[in-house]
Amino acid sequence: PKNPHYVEGNSYDFVINSKQIDLNYKGENVYLFVIHDFFDIPANVEASEQEYASKSVGETINCKVDRIKKSKLLLSINRP
Repeated sequence: PKNPHYVEGNSYDFVINSKQIDLNYKGENVYLFVIHDFFDIPANVEASEQEYASKSVGETINCKVDRIKKSKLLLSINRP
């Protein structure tokens, strides 16, 4: 079914709810912002180390909806 609030390929502003650092399969740091969508469903957005350091919880980031899968947003940060 079609998402009633988001369209794939469009960009939206999201508030950063939390930040976390995970490890990928190579043991390298992966910097993530955790946002909550309109329906309060959490989603992770991968950030660069510099973006991670420069943004704080409560700030807004603009993200593109790359895909919607089972009501979960797959997002990427819009970069200039």
